[in-house]
Amino acid sequence: MEKELKQKGIALFNSLSISAKQVVTLKFKLRYDEMLTSVNLLQGLNSDITIHAKANGSKAVNLGLFRIGSIQFDRDGNATIPFTSMVENVNLNNICSIVDEENIVLKFMAVLELPDNSEEEEGESEWED
Repeated sequence: MEKELKQKGIALFNSLSISAKQVVTLKFKLRYDEMLTSVNLLQGLNSDITIHAKANGSKAVNLGLFRIGSIQFDRDGNATIPFTSMVENVNLNNICSIVDEENIVLKFMAVLELPDNSEEEEGESEWED
């Protein structure tokens, strides 16, 4: 069973790093008023997520295909989210174009694979009376 994840949120660019093994780590900060967006992104752990960014009224650009490393909340409710990927799955030119922007509208899209519970529903459950 599959479910689509589509989530939008306003973020601040935090950092970009590329390791010697060609792993790209892109970090964004989501403010406390985007906490619902941050929590909904937890559904995308262990899934490939496509990220599109839009800044200052320009058209949306594709940043690439990433995985969520973790989501860390500070005491004020702000979330820092590192996204990781390989260099070949990332559009570095588009990422560099949004580095200087104040507020960035991000759109996260993924197809989540959910476990199929149809076998349990057909048979009798040991929890039913």
